[in-house]
Order: sequence, then structure tokens, then C-alpha cells
Amino acid sequence: MYAEATVAPVIESPPAGANTVNDMLLQSWGGVVRVFPAVPAAWADVTVHNVRAQGAFLVSARRTGGVTQFVRVVSLAGQPCLLRTDLTGTLTARSGTGRTVGVTRVDAQTVRVDVRTGEEVVLFPAGTSPALTIAPVASGAPFRWGLP
Repeated sequence: MYAEATVAPVIESPPAGANTVNDMLLQSWGGVVRVFPAVPAAWADVTVHNVRAQGAFLVSARRTGGVTQFVRVVSLAGQPCLLRTDLTGTLTARSGTGRTVGVTRVDAQTVRVDVRTGEEVVLFPAGTSPALTIAPVASGAPFRWGLP
């Protein structure tokens, strides 16, 4: 972050840029949490961790090779979570407590997850065993913006 301070302090640009990137990674409006809704194809590997979403949810997710591997939801208020993601087909939902978690497909991209207060639920495609790891992602080629 930086501040442009020639005559008067101007700090709108950096927070606006950060907000734009956040909106590409996670959106929550209309009662639906959207994971990776606007991530460009060039961002094949992306990780988010404990991003707050509408409905008092903490969301973590990992995308590898352009495909979402898992989505983790922690409920701080104990209400069902409507989750829109590119996870398709039958999903496995695992609770940190071992409870069987109800997952209902609302449409091709949206599921309803019955998560309780304080509970952590991880969703991933059935029949897969994704590495449930949250770690930094290599940035690839550096952005130059005219710099050496």
C-alpha cells in the first residue's frame, strides 16, 4: 500500500485495487457465497484462507491447475450456507466433528450446506482425496509495470 501525498493525502487507489482482487476471489451477496467467481484462467493456482463472507462464514479454498480442489466453510452463526463454486458432481462434505453434513444441490453450481455454529465443513468432489493444505502459491512471472 502507499499514499499519494503531494498536496493532500490520497489513499483511495491502493484499497480500491485490493478490494478488486478480493472481489475476484470471493463474493457474498444475495445470501450466496461465491468462491473464485471472477478468477482469470491465467491464475491457475489460487488459495484463500479465512475470508469473511455474508452470513457469518469464514471461507478457505484452494484452486490448482484451474480447478477448485476444496472449499472449507466455518460457520460463526450456525445457519445453512448457500455456496456457489465450480465443484461439480457429487460432493463429499466432512465435518471437523465427524458429523454427517447435509449437502443439497440447488443448481449446477450452487449447494446448500447445513453447517452448525462453530462447525468446520470441507467440501470436495466425491472420490477424490485433495491435499487439504492452505499454503502460499508461487506467483509465477513477476509483474513488471515498467520496472526493471
